[in-house]
Amino acid sequence: MSPEEKISNVIALLESEFPNHEVPYQYNFDRGLHDLRIDAPEKLAKHHLRLSEQYVEDRSADEIIEHLKGIGVKDLLQKSATGNIFINTSGLFYED
Repeated sequence: MSPEEKISNVIALLESEFPNHEVPYQYNFDRGLHDLRIDAPEKLAKHHLRLSEQYVEDRSADEIIEHLKGIGVKDLLQKSATGNIFINTSGLFYED
């Protein structure tokens, strides 16, 4: 499965976890990461879930979804002071 297809599955998960939110996506070539932004309907609150290229390539879509559900990605994003989470092959990090 291509990285784009895997990311489509992640977007579907985020859309189900954050109803009525938009989930725009872009690939950051400079940093080698997939950047998913979760926009509240009022456009006041934003969260970012950033996944490293290696993290996405090393896992199947099912493994990524299972991992994100297992760590409680929605709660982590909502409880983060900045609303930004980065996940790579070494683990999960909060970003400024």
